[in-house]
Amino acid sequence: FYLGMYCAISVVSVMVAVTRLFNLYSGAVRASRRIFHDMLHSVFHAPLRWFDTVPTGRILNRFTGDFTLLDSQLPQMFYYFAATLWELVGILVAAIFISRFMVLVAIILLASCAFIARSYIAAARNIRRIESNSKSPVISHFAASLTGLSTIRAFSKTEEFTRRMYNLIDTYAACTWYACYMGSWLHLHVGLVAALFPVTVAAFVIN
Repeated sequence: FYLGMYCAISVVSVMVAVTRLFNLYSGAVRASRRIFHDMLHSVFHAPLRWFDTVPTGRILNRFTGDFTLLDSQLPQMFYYFAATLWELVGILVAAIFISRFMVLVAIILLASCAFIARSYIAAARNIRRIESNSKSPVISHFAASLTGLSTIRAFSKTEEFTRRMYNLIDTYAACTWYACYMGSWLHLHVGLVAALFPVTVAAFVIN
């Protein structure tokens, strides 16, 4: 009987997980297609003067790097967010059965995490914007170098264009590293705050 109940629960869990993944990624694909179609329509119907003021690398960056985040990382973030949310609800329900006082502790810890997340978002938004803007000149410089390769060689400007490319790559890499450091900072502080919750639960269990 117990083995059958365990198998039934396992089958239901697998079906729920597969259904959740299918709905999440199918929705992400539909959203990505719609955004890509609208963006492509806007670019094709943009006035010619707009192409003179906007660098080509920035346009290509929107169709490459931004859609890479939309297609790959964003669905995973939503999936992990939903899984973590359900896990958090289960932990809170179990903690409430131990002591009603855990609700107050949970509210305090969640408020602390919200404050940390707010500070992170304020800084990470600017870093991501700078990172995206620093990637566009790399693409533009590379495309311009390929287009005028014969002219660059004719005037012996190869080293100058190479040095310019390295400087642009270094700037983009620095922004990427700062974004990774911000993520590590968030994980560290949220992990420290989250570690206080099981410590508090263990203290109530012992007492």
